[in-house]
Amino acid sequence: MSLGIVFLCLCGLVGGRKAAATCSGIVDGFVYLGSGVPSIGVGYLVTHYSWQWWPIFLMPFALIGGLVAWRIWHELPAATRRYIDDVERKLVPGWRVLETADR
Repeated sequence: MSLGIVFLCLCGLVGGRKAAATCSGIVDGFVYLGSGVPSIGVGYLVTHYSWQWWPIFLMPFALIGGLVAWRIWHELPAATRRYIDDVERKLVPGWRVLETADR
């Protein structure tokens, strides 16, 4: 579920403003596929071994989702970056000083 939310947030970055609905539909389909395929593995795992392996099975997926979220945490669409550069930096004096101090 949380990985699906992260990927839906990517729609604006990947698809842009005009293709956001198409991108959202494609990503939504992959979210369902990504939740359905591992269920086969979990079913096999719990019937042939035990439920104690279920959390261990989920750990790689949680790690991948966390890495993807960490990677895109500060990404912005190009239009938003232009808006910040053109408008917001002019409205807030000393913005560049604050920005370089944070990094």
